[in-house]
Amino acid sequence: MVRTLIKGVLGKKCSTCGQWKPLEEFPKDRTHGSLQGGRHCQCKQCHAEKRHEKHKNNDLESQNIKGQKSSAKSSAYAKQMIVTAWNNSSHHASGGGYGIKIIDTDRQTYFKSNWITAKISLPNGVVFDGNIAKKSFWKQTCGEIINKEIGKWMLITKLAPWPKGQPPKMTLTPLGGNRFKLK
Repeated sequence: MVRTLIKGVLGKKCSTCGQWKPLEEFPKDRTHGSLQGGRHCQCKQCHAEKRHEKHKNNDLESQNIKGQKSSAKSSAYAKQMIVTAWNNSSHHASGGGYGIKIIDTDRQTYFKSNWITAKISLPNGVVFDGNIAKKSFWKQTCGEIINKEIGKWMLITKLAPWPKGQPPKMTLTPLGGNRFKLK
């Protein structure tokens, strides 16, 4: 973010929370040039929250690797969701019109309504941002994450197209924060 002068105070907008703050509210960072005031693009508060989340996720992963029981707070991230393949009735060779349907209780448990996207990792290594900011995602009868990358993967793996009324089931594993892995 470009630094600006407001009411005689030099500052910039945080890339995470979007608030304008004085430069002192941003951690020093030698990798960010003078245009950014030599400061990180995230304010100290957002930067600390991101670091905390990263360390929490690393701790969870190391606990799972060691085979230890995870705490009650982190146990939500150990469960896998069963999701259903979804299509808008138009089987496109491009992958368009495909997605996954997530039941309401899983959406309420593993997704946050203030997230714009959910980062989904596919088995082929592709990671994409699924839009969950749309109202339909939060409706009890909907809950689809639609993205052509899901469609391409389903087509390549022969999961799609499927016989009418028999969409395949997959697992969606929460990895922490807004990150998930689809299998």
